[in-house]
Formats: sequence, C-alpha cells, structure tokens
Amino acid sequence: MELKESRFMYWILAVPFSLVLSCQPAGCNPVPAKVSISSAVLVKQQDEEAQQQADAVAAMYQHMGDEERMRGVVYEPVDEELIR
Repeated sequence: MELKESRFMYWILAVPFSLVLSCQPAGCNPVPAKVSISSAVLVKQQDEEAQQQADAVAAMYQHMGDEERMRGVVYEPVDEELIR
C-alpha cells in the first residue's frame, strides 16, 4: 500500500510541476555571454595591430622583384662549397 501512495504523490507533484515549467517561454532560451568593454577594446587593438603587420609585409613584397620573392619564399640558392 505504501508503494501505491508514493507513486500517487509522485504524479500529483510531477504533473503540475511539468505544466508550470512548460509555461515558461524563456526557460530554455540561450542567454548571450556578457562581454566586458575591456575585452572588446583589447580584441579591436589586436585586430588593428595584426592589420598593420599584414600591411607592412604586403608593402615589403610589393617592392621586391620576382626573383627576390622566389629566393625568399620558395628556394634558397645552394652554395657549391656546401655540396662538396
């Protein structure tokens, strides 16, 4: 008899509880993380610094000839003395 009473109490409490939770419209919605101003400023500074470095590299390669680019990027000439 005790088992039936505990199951009955379980359902008596579980059904209204589930109905209340299902009526919560924002209960399971994701909440966006709060971004502090300092981290946003830091990211912006890092982006600007990276862009400046990329511009400096692009300017350096712009003034190079094709052979200079190939020597620095793809291959380096081998000294004949090192082979022997």
